[in-house]
Amino acid sequence: EKLRMAVESYKFEFEGKAIPVTISSGVAQVNIGKETGEQCVSRADAGLYFSKASGRNRVSIHDGTTPKVNDVMPADVKA
Repeated sequence: EKLRMAVESYKFEFEGKAIPVTISSGVAQVNIGKETGEQCVSRADAGLYFSKASGRNRVSIHDGTTPKVNDVMPADVKA
């Protein structure tokens, strides 16, 4: 969430024109002994596509069941 907020607030410019930039991401924690690294990356990828389908500029967490949008609000994120 910190990275998403930093990218969103950064003032990107090209040839004197402001360019709005945001990111979407998917996050998954590997379940050691229960899945391979490839399976974990696949869940993170599913989280990314969930973020994009949910409106973009989001972080989604895939816990092994279904992806969900990160419910941390910007005020809750510590710098």
